[in-house]
Formats: sequence, structure tokens, C-alpha cells
Amino acid sequence: MPAGTHDKRGYGYLGRSHLQTYDYGMSPRERELITPAPTLAGLQELSGPALAAMLLASAIAVLDGVAGKQAVLIGLLAIPPVIAAMSASLPETAVVGAFSIVLAGLSILWHHNAGTGQYVVAVLTVIAGDLAGLWVASLRVNLNREQAASELLAEAGALMEDALDQHQRAQHLADLAVPTLGDVAMVDMLTADGTIERMAASSKGTEVADIFVKLRADAPIDPHGPHPVAQVIRTGRTMNLDRLSDAEIDRITTRENERELLRKHRFKSCIVMPLGARGSVLGALTLWIMRPAKAFDETARRTAKRLADRAALALDNARLHEQQSHIASVLQHSLLPRSLPRIHGFDAASRFLAAGEAYEVGGDFYDVFRSGSGTWTAVIGDVCGKGPEAAALTALARYTVRTATSADSTPSDVLRTLHESIHDESSDLRFCTAALARIQAPSNGGGIAHLTVALGGHPHPLVLRRNGQVEAIGEPGSLLGALPSPVIADADATLAVGDALILYTDGMLDVRDRSSANDPEWLPNEVAKFTGKSAEEIADSLAQAAIERHGGEPRDDIAILVLHRRGA
Repeated sequence: MPAGTHDKRGYGYLGRSHLQTYDYGMSPRERELITPAPTLAGLQELSGPALAAMLLASAIAVLDGVAGKQAVLIGLLAIPPVIAAMSASLPETAVVGAFSIVLAGLSILWHHNAGTGQYVVAVLTVIAGDLAGLWVASLRVNLNREQAASELLAEAGALMEDALDQHQRAQHLADLAVPTLGDVAMVDMLTADGTIERMAASSKGTEVADIFVKLRADAPIDPHGPHPVAQVIRTGRTMNLDRLSDAEIDRITTRENERELLRKHRFKSCIVMPLGARGSVLGALTLWIMRPAKAFDETARRTAKRLADRAALALDNARLHEQQSHIASVLQHSLLPRSLPRIHGFDAASRFLAAGEAYEVGGDFYDVFRSGSGTWTAVIGDVCGKGPEAAALTALARYTVRTATSADSTPSDVLRTLHESIHDESSDLRFCTAALARIQAPSNGGGIAHLTVALGGHPHPLVLRRNGQVEAIGEPGSLLGALPSPVIADADATLAVGDALILYTDGMLDVRDRSSANDPEWLPNEVAKFTGKSAEEIADSLAQAAIERHGGEPRDDIAILVLHRRGA
């Protein structure tokens, strides 16, 4: 990076990003809500529980035959269908029930009292047991499907909270929907300029999702066209589509390659649902069923609607977060100089590391500007708090310093003027700290530069001598804006060729481990390691050291300003 520039990037650390998986107890196969319930026609073999129930029914019939006239045990045949209903499918339970009724009917061969009330009650009990088994099996199937739906929605809530990025949340939505609610899922979002963007897609066992994502990158959906996604976004109403005919494909497509893809990957059925939140439609969720054996039933449609509603709110929150983060970033950068000026005989560098949430504007600031013939002013400061109020006070501080600086004013005069401005403007006891250095650079670029430094409640600047010694300069001063009459004094120092002036905010001294927070020698010892380095190298190394001291993420905003005396 050339001299006289600065770096505002987040440095060497990542924000909180959690990529987790959630296990809610059901396999993906068990959670497929688009799988129709088994039918008698499709039953090819019986499961273990069904066979065991039929074996039990056979044993009861044998015992009843052995007992003969002594006891009527046939009523116990009501038990096997209920047992089967606990684990077997509804058609299997029906088979077990029919088997039990047949055995009850055959018992008339060895019972001579078939007309008695006891025998009739026993047979009716078997029929009742069969009906009870069917009811239990049906109830269990419905409960399992509702459990699958609830687990899907619970997982959606957990995953949606993991990421604040709109694209990540859209991909989470598509991944969750497959295979539970469809073979293919696509998420299209309405952008700020009114276009429709394919933000995420997922498919099971095929490349359909990738194919249509690439297609949409080359051929976006016309927001005003007949495409179902565009219609749903415009109207806010769900569309249900069956297998498309060639004529329908021609009507909704605009390019030949898109028509060929839809004909090749023709879905059996499709649902396009609006993603609506806070009174507006943000986009659409499209679910395709490709396999003939699958279908959308009422449970699947209801679950898809609930998932779309939850996802829409999460996507809207992500959109709002991105907007707030962008506004905060623009505002934060507006409070810092775009670049540092070139000073004859010096090289300059800066770093700014923001802490906290991306949408919070910090109060650290710095500036370097010409204040006279051969005279330059460097200032760094820290406003208390975060947010719009801190941003307003930061702007006031930075521009007050520029306005109050003249060839005749001393650094302490400038800080007193800043104190008065804050005291007059702020009604909520806000304050700031600042360190201001006046630099008199030699006209020929060589020789010694003279410094005058004033501090307003700010940490002492450090001078790194070319021999490796580190000196703290300046006299302690009062917080600016806090006391009626601040105590601020000027102090003089020099910078020889090879020396470096280092200004920083108090976030540099913060530490995750409070037990080592009172080490006054940490920063001077760290600075001494950079003897002979350029301003860029010193600023870069200090930023990295601060990140490590903070445990990977800044606990407070950190601003660093380095002026290195390199000579002519």
C-alpha cells in the first residue's frame, strides 16, 4: 500500500459465523411429506411387526380350538390388530385385522355354541379391535407427519438464526425444503431495482438446481412477464401447477434453451408460494415434484406455507440487517479520511478495526491535515458510546479540530475549543478523548521534526526511536466535554530520521483476559519489536497484535495512526 494511504478493513478476524447441523430424530426419508401414504394395492410384503401380530393371532386361534367348549378365547383376537397398529403401516394393520376376523369366523368350526351371547360378544370384540387398530394406525401416521412438519419448522428456525446474510438464509430455505417438501426447491427474490434474482436452489439426486441457477444468471425472470414466479410476486397468491404442456412452456419462457430444459426436466406438480413479510412480497419459493410416486397433500401444502412464512420474515430481517450494515459502513467511512496526505519526509499509515455488530457506528476517529507552511496536524480521538449519537459527536469533533486549527493556535487551544463545542452541543453528558500533535517538518525533508502534543483524557502517544527505545509523550489531560474547566497542556518532542510517532485509541489496550489488562509495558514492548519498519508495517503489525490480544475479535473499536520519519 503506498505511503499516505490508510486501511479501514476489518483486520485478520471473522465475525460470528456458525455453521451447525441439527438432529431432530427423524431421517430425511421419514420426513418426506410428499410421499403418499402406503395403500393395500401397493403392499408387496409385510413388515416384522405385522407378521408377529399375525403369528399371535394364529396362536390365539389354536389355543381357542384346543380349549373347545371349556372357554371362548376368540375375543382375544382383538389384540393383534392393535399391536400391529403400534409399528406397522395402515395397510398392514388392515391385513392383520382382516386375518383376525377370518380366524374368528373360522372358529365356528370347533365351537358348537356359536349362537350364544358369549360367542357373539367375542366376535364383535374382534371386529372392534380391528377398527381400533385401524384408528390407532391412522392416528400414528398423521402424528408422524405432523411431527415431521414440526421438526422441519424447528430446524428452519434454528438455521435461519445462524446467518444474517440474505443469500445464506435463502440457501438454508432451499436445502430444508428438499426432500421433505419437494424434489427441487428454488428461491427467487425481488431486488431493490425491481429485477428478480435466483438467490438459492436445491435438488435431490439430480443437477436440476444447478442447471436452473445457471439459467437464471443468463436469463432472469421478467418481473412483468407470464412466468409463475413473476405472477406470484406481483399478486401475492400461491400458484399450483400440474405437468406443463409444450404450449404452456412456450408461453412462460423467453429463450429456446429455457424451453428445452423445462421439457427435459418436466415436473409432475409444482407449488409457487409468495415470500411475504411486513405487508410486502419479497420473492417466491418454488417446489417441484419430479417423481411420479410423489404428491403434495394437505399436510405438505400447509407445512410449505408455514415454512415460507417463517423464511420470509427471516429473509426480510436479513435484508434490513444488510441495509443497516451498509448505512453504518458508509457513515463510519464518512467519519474517517478517505486517504492520508503525503507529507514530505514522512510516510503515514492508519488502521481502523470496528468492534460489535456491523450495523453499529463507532466513535473512534483520526485525521491528518496541513495546518500551515510546513506544519501538519495529526489527531486521533474516541467518542463515548456507539450509534447515531456517537457518529454525530464524532463528526463534530473531527470538523471542530479542523476549523479551530490555525497557524497561531496551539494543540491545547484546539482541544479546549473542541471541549467547548462538545459541552455546548451535548445535552446527555457525552464526552470524548483526543490526542493532537502539531508537526513542524523541516523544509528540506531531512533533519529533526519538532512536535507539540496535547492530550484530552487520551492515552499517551508513543515515539519509537530508531535505536529501539520507546517513549511516551504528552502531559495527561482532562476528558473533553465532561468537566467545566478541563486541564490541558502542551508538551514538546522531536522526531529524527528513522523515528516513528504512534497514536492509538484505548481499544488498543483492551484485552479479553482481564488478569493481564494492567500490564503497562505490553504496548511499548510490542512497539519496540517494529524498529526500522515502515509506517505501513508498524500499523499492520500493531493491528494484528491487538487482534491477538483481544482473543480474535476486537472488544472495542481500535484506531491506529502512524507517522514515520523517513527523511528526504
